[in-house]
Order: sequence, then structure tokens, then C-alpha cells
Amino acid sequence: MRREIVCLFSLLLLLLSVEASMGNYIYDFCIFNNSDLENDLRLNFTVTLSEEGFDSSGNVLAGFEFKNNSSVVSSITSIYFDDRGISLLYIDEPIASEEGVSFSTGAKPNHLPAGDELVPKFSKPAQFSTDSDPSAFYNGIGPGEQLKLIFALNADRSLADIIAELGNGESGTEQNLRIGLHIQGIEPSGESVSAINYPQPIPEPITIALLTAGLFTIYVKSKHKKN
Repeated sequence: MRREIVCLFSLLLLLLSVEASMGNYIYDFCIFNNSDLENDLRLNFTVTLSEEGFDSSGNVLAGFEFKNNSSVVSSITSIYFDDRGISLLYIDEPIASEEGVSFSTGAKPNHLPAGDELVPKFSKPAQFSTDSDPSAFYNGIGPGEQLKLIFALNADRSLADIIAELGNGESGTEQNLRIGLHIQGIEPSGESVSAINYPQPIPEPITIALLTAGLFTIYVKSKHKKN
């Protein structure tokens, strides 16, 4: 059984390395200014980081696809980037994949609400920002909806640098990158909150599924041997 466990985790590491080569990195967000909603499992917001080719100057393009996976009414209405590593060069117009999601660059306000509560404080103003067009709640990213932002990176930056800077997270001295969300109209009271990305990505669903299947196989085999 020990050998099977070792093989399973070797497979998991292989899958994670394959995902890395494909550029599939998914990050969760944590609500930080409302303790009642911080651990509310109904609320789930993610951003998927991927490489999108190159611009006309040969700079790497990085895609940030934001999704609202919540099971309760809510709307992501503003997105902010705190880019202390200065990796992001410019942002294209937001790409909405759902009718009814409409964003423009330059959020108002130009800083993450409650961002001063973070350590270090979220940049004020944010280096880059975008928010939903009026009416903000209805044009925001609701449950089951998504929005993609595509950035050009500085000439000496790659997707690996972005991942490393996201991983630095709350470091105030190293180069880092943080992403903040402002979420409005959370059911049932219509509350508004702010959220910050976790510094480490989560595995793709296929990885989780294969790991679960592998553990189940080990369990069945061990039960069979005992019998």
C-alpha cells in the first residue's frame, strides 16, 4: 500500500507540472473586511491566469479570467491590481463572455475599498483597475458569469514572474502582485465586501478528480487484501 501511495503522489506532482506548462493557474479569493461572510461557503470567486500569446512588440500577454462561482446572488463590480513588481505594462479593454457583463478600465473609486486594512496596505490608487458600467450591480459579474482581462507584460517579464509575484502575497519588501475585488449586493441583506487573492493557486478540477479516484482505488485494494 505504501508503494501505491508513493506512485499516486508522484502522479499528482506530474499532473501539477503539466498544468504549470499549460499555464492553468486558478486562485481563490478571501473576503477580509467582513468576518460573518469570510467563511461563507456560498460565496466563491476565482481568477484563472493563462498565457495569451504576444503583442505586436513581442511582449508576453497574460490573461486573468474572473469567475463568480457563488450559489447566492452577488456581483463582482470592481477589480484592482496592486502591482509592486511593476510587471504589468498595460491592459486591454475587458472581454465579457456573458451578455449583461460590461466593464470599463479605470474604476471609481480608484482604490480597493477597505484596502487600508491589509498589511501592507493595498496601493492607493491601484496601479490598474476596472469596474462595471452603470448600473454597476447588473453589469457586474454575477453567479455563473465571467470576465477576462488581458495584460501585456514588461519586456523582461514572463508568466512565471507573475506567478512568483502572486506567491509573494503579503510581502511588503519583495516584488509582489495582489488582486482585489469589490463585491456588491450579497443576498439576503445586500452587503458589499472586499476580497483579496490567496497567494497560491489551487489544483485544476481534473487533478483533484484523479487524486480522489486514486485514493479510492487504494482504499478498495487495501480492503480487498484484508478480506
